Amino acid sequence: MSFPIEIDVTKLLITRFKVSNAISSWWLTEQKNSINFEAGTYQVALSSNLVPPVEFEVLADGTVSYSEAFATILDGRGSNRLIVKGFPVTLDATALSGKSRLFDLINVHDAISAEIIQSINILPGSYQFRFHAKREFIIDFTVSAAGAVECLSNNATVSGNSIRFHGFPINIDARSLSYKNLIIPGITPDFINTEVMSAQPFQLLPGEYSVQYQSGFYADFRFQVTSAGTVTYKTDFDTFLKGRDTSMLILAGLAITIDARALTFKKLIVLAGIPDSQFISTDTMHEQPFHLLPGEYFVQYQSGPPADFSFHVTPSGTVTYKSDFDTFLKGRDTPELILAGLAITIDARALTFKKLIVLAGTPDFQFISTETMHEQPFQLLPGEYFAQYQSGSPADFTYRIIPNGTVSYDSDSENFLQGKGSAVLTIVGLKVMIHANRFPQGVLMVGQDQLWIKREELHLLPGLYLFQQGSGEPANFEVKLGKNGIFSYENRFDVKSDGFLRGSGSAELEILGYSLWIDVSGVQNVTVRLLPFGDGINAPLQLIPILPYQKMSLEIQTAAKPTAYFDVKQNGTLFLYEDYPFATLEQRDGVALIRLILDTFRTKRPCRPPVMEKL
Repeated sequence: MSFPIEIDVTKLLITRFKVSNAISSWWLTEQKNSINFEAGTYQVALSSNLVPPVEFEVLADGTVSYSEAFATILDGRGSNRLIVKGFPVTLDATALSGKSRLFDLINVHDAISAEIIQSINILPGSYQFRFHAKREFIIDFTVSAAGAVECLSNNATVSGNSIRFHGFPINIDARSLSYKNLIIPGITPDFINTEVMSAQPFQLLPGEYSVQYQSGFYADFRFQVTSAGTVTYKTDFDTFLKGRDTSMLILAGLAITIDARALTFKKLIVLAGIPDSQFISTDTMHEQPFHLLPGEYFVQYQSGPPADFSFHVTPSGTVTYKSDFDTFLKGRDTPELILAGLAITIDARALTFKKLIVLAGTPDFQFISTETMHEQPFQLLPGEYFAQYQSGSPADFTYRIIPNGTVSYDSDSENFLQGKGSAVLTIVGLKVMIHANRFPQGVLMVGQDQLWIKREELHLLPGLYLFQQGSGEPANFEVKLGKNGIFSYENRFDVKSDGFLRGSGSAELEILGYSLWIDVSGVQNVTVRLLPFGDGINAPLQLIPILPYQKMSLEIQTAAKPTAYFDVKQNGTLFLYEDYPFATLEQRDGVALIRLILDTFRTKRPCRPPVMEKL
């Protein structure tokens, strides 16, 4: 006859368990497991063979029993529920360096946080703490049948049932290095800051450690903390490390010179992944010295992605790189790296706007002038580039300089780029037409040359464009020109939706705007200006086209300069900011009208903004 017995091990810090002769597979700790048992003797076993199993009985009446030897770690005698509670042990690893350190109880439980002092329950037996590092360090301890804790390691101290891990004091001095904020993996985020005025103390357990830059790139060496509390490392590393057999590790680095003077762009090259952005300035009169750890390095322009190559600093203090990079690098097997770059010619003369294209990501703003009579040469590193107008809005395409000195780009850019597979990139642009005939002066494209557009054929790059009506701020909308040469914008802006634009889905854009009547007949012999455009209202009653804008104003040019502020929303709604005594909002033939009357004694009338009529 069998009896249901619940086995509760939830108080223990274990991952899994099984019961001999009853459970053949491992069960998870979190579960309260009810199992049918025949009367007999059983054992609760952990996955570690260093922890003896705990024996119990199921009696003929369907209750559990156990010997007095296990009475301190078991509960539930005389019931159908066996509770395995173990002994409480306190673990304290907070003295060790590293706020996110983890350790395991081998074959018992994984990833215990060292960030806080923890009280755990475990069974009598032998245990091994394994601290996470490149070479794992293990501390042995035991819990007796009476619950006494014993640990013989000189990296831990036992007091009662508490174990405190303290490691060894190790000082690391990185002040000689060029770059800041190095990391010892596993000790993150305790940085080795190279800017401090002294060596920095760490509490480290014996084991093997690596060093990396904050970006994630590892240096090509490791050092060890010995069981005597000193550091050691391979003799090959004597060229850049000091402090063997002491408690002080000095990261002296290797003297490496980098010469980037041949490149076109200035003060823009950094060793990629180094967050303090120390520049390799290309406009100095000489090479620049650095103290670097051995390892792999990447180069990038200040705001762009890394260039398509890397180089290595070897423990012997020389640089090396792939033979594919001989086209733009010099200095293999010497302590000097020369970034010679690749000769690339860029021709942007076909574009409409002049002196406005830059190689984006290079904040010294060297222009590709579109009005020169010839192509322009550059010395560039291989990698991805994108272009932009001077306004700062990047064009919607990228191109690559590849290590063999030619340019490449995606097939969807062939509508406006030429020169794939050669050393000459020709930016021909996309042929489009823009109409803005309703505006007396036309409109301006934000950030471009002062070209007033009324009906113009243009050669543009794909991307987002803003427009403005006269001088002042951009209007409150944008238009996208796709790589296929087609304009698009939000559907609600189209005249089919009572909007102010026409031409979505085509290469021809019409900017129509909304209509607004301005009546200044009540302001005699005084100039009225429409701001921010600065335009004067030249007739007593004037119909003007207007784009969506925020905080426009009509300013009466008297000494007091009374001003009425208003918005034209994207849906064409117009409203005044206040109930002005000198301005009213009305309608004329279904179109919004702002009437100005310079009579401070007249009675105010409430402002009820009507919706503007769309064109």
